Amino acid sequence: MDIIAVICLGLFCISLLLLDAKRRSPRNPRRNPSDLNPFFKRGKRISESFQGKLFIYGFLIRFGVVIIFNITNAIRVLHLSPDSLRYHREGVLIAHRMALGDFNWPNWIDNGWFQFTGLIYYLFEPNPLLIQLINITLGSITPIIVYKAMQKVYEDERVARWCALFTAFFPSFVYWSCLMLKDPLSIFAMSLLVLSVVSLRNRFQVMWLFPMFLSLLIILGIREYLFFVCTFLGAISFVPVTQRHAGSLLIKLLLMILLIGTISFYMGYGFMGKEYILESHYFDIEYINQTRINMGDHGSGAFFKDPSVALWGSDFWSNFRASVVGIFFFFFTLDLTNLGSIRQLMALPEILLFISFLPALWRGMLNSWRNHRHTTLPIFVFAIGILIVYGSATTNMGAMFRWRMQAMPFFLAFISHGFILRSHSFYFRLFNRIRI
Repeated sequence: MDIIAVICLGLFCISLLLLDAKRRSPRNPRRNPSDLNPFFKRGKRISESFQGKLFIYGFLIRFGVVIIFNITNAIRVLHLSPDSLRYHREGVLIAHRMALGDFNWPNWIDNGWFQFTGLIYYLFEPNPLLIQLINITLGSITPIIVYKAMQKVYEDERVARWCALFTAFFPSFVYWSCLMLKDPLSIFAMSLLVLSVVSLRNRFQVMWLFPMFLSLLIILGIREYLFFVCTFLGAISFVPVTQRHAGSLLIKLLLMILLIGTISFYMGYGFMGKEYILESHYFDIEYINQTRINMGDHGSGAFFKDPSVALWGSDFWSNFRASVVGIFFFFFTLDLTNLGSIRQLMALPEILLFISFLPALWRGMLNSWRNHRHTTLPIFVFAIGILIVYGSATTNMGAMFRWRMQAMPFFLAFISHGFILRSHSFYFRLFNRIRI
């Protein structure tokens, strides 16, 4: 492929978009919205106040949990997160190597959280509290990003606020952001990516390319396979689903493919990561099946007593069983007949609450597709895409409970929209009383 031709075609698409934006803009200079609507400034102040309180309250709650974890040493004593302890141990070793001048830059891809932990320990001191403070900050910023994204998607302040509140205060979001794991950064990056895609889909502005590529770079550093999944999901998000916006969206789709494809080409992954996908074990069916066996072969959180009964590619019923069970445990993530650990008991109230949200989820998804499909397509694509990725790759409820959090803000958006549609329901009346 002639890379020069690709770049030229990309520049041509940018020119078309800029010309299209100029053609659609009014001849008169754009007036300040506050001049057109006397309530605009007040609404903006209320929105900014909500975002500020959302961050402060979310941070304080997380900070309190972190203090409790550190005073009681609960992470180690109660075995809440063996992976957190592993990140700490590896971070200490990496910090020692960095002190000797070995920063191992290639290892920042896929293993970036290990390297980042080591870098923080190298710059300051090997103290897990530092990583926890970074994570609770990320966990407190993410709801604001979700709020801004849902404002653009639904243009309904209640949906945006409720989704942001769920993301800020749902127990699992609080819990995972108080550990030394990479999940708060991954959820942050995924939310930022969706905000960027939604913004670019609505109106092409060059400034949104920066957060889009920043979020993809973060994902590449901590979960390499997910980078290629997200580039595909991002491109699919620009597919037109209504005739009215078909022309501009097709140009944006071509532009995204060219931009991401060119960057991945120069990074050595091939155009749109083709070479990496063909060679990487992450996308090899045998590796995925072996991973499913390894993850489902121990602990009380296994999907199957014998994980080899639901491998991909063996026969139709095995594929069907794997699909149904993967989707089921993506939403339930607990076997209520076999609760064998403290973490499972801690998650039980939230799981039961989420089960009661399922009618609103279904209602919100149906109405969103029927009446808001143009704006909601990105959250459909990312929510379902992440469900497919982790539903197909894991056979362990604990891992699923943690990894699914990357998609939860998008499912919570559908749930919030579903609540709005039933103003007489118990949850609508309950959440409508919440003021922050």
